[in-house]
Amino acid sequence: MTIKLNPEQQALVDRIVGGQSLAIIGEAGTGKSEILKRSLPKLKGVMVVAPTGAAALQVGMGASTIHRAFGLKPVIQDPSKFGNKVQKPVANALRKVKVLVVDEIGSVRVDLLAAMDARLKMVKENDLPFGGVQCIFVGDVMQTPSVLTAQDAPHYRRLWGDDTWFFTSQLMAD
Repeated sequence: MTIKLNPEQQALVDRIVGGQSLAIIGEAGTGKSEILKRSLPKLKGVMVVAPTGAAALQVGMGASTIHRAFGLKPVIQDPSKFGNKVQKPVANALRKVKVLVVDEIGSVRVDLLAAMDARLKMVKENDLPFGGVQCIFVGDVMQTPSVLTAQDAPHYRRLWGDDTWFFTSQLMAD
């Protein structure tokens, strides 16, 4: 059975297929997954990631965790310390990415977003946000907030301030 998209959903599919980066934010049942199912098969070089293994499994589409796809340790990220260090298989995979889909974006902290940006800029040798890669951020910010443990909070705040939400990142203003 094919679900008929409403005009707003179809407009989002058209924008994605047209190469526009965007955030699709909405509660469960608003058609976010259907928009991806209609858009992604029409694109080349798509990488789908999620902040946790459970989220990656749920989204399907060959999704991986952000940490695995970007070769990141599960710590507070400080891209200023990255240098040119990235595992060869990770670099090779990231070089092929033309479209990055991040599901459950509400759970992605500012530091993780900055780490993805830094890795893509480095491997793509491109200073545009996310190395010039089209980004599709998907999620329900009321469902899955970003997590910061009490133990990590002081270190995080020294590097990133008080905000953890992805949409407070300067990258979202660019």
